[in-house]
Amino acid sequence: MNDILKDLVGKHVEVRSRAGDGGFRDEGRLVDYDERWIKLDKGAGEVLYFPIANVRLVKPLS
Repeated sequence: MNDILKDLVGKHVEVRSRAGDGGFRDEGRLVDYDERWIKLDKGAGEVLYFPIANVRLVKPLS
């Protein structure tokens, strides 16, 4: 798996993803990842899971 993602675990990141014809931008703390999913904690009890194939960008913000 990508060592760059490993270095971002626990950090505040921006995730850009796509689904169908739309694109999405989310911010939060990268909690975990594997070969299929990225897990993002947005705070206030909100956690998002992204299929890795739909992720276009994971960018550190802090």
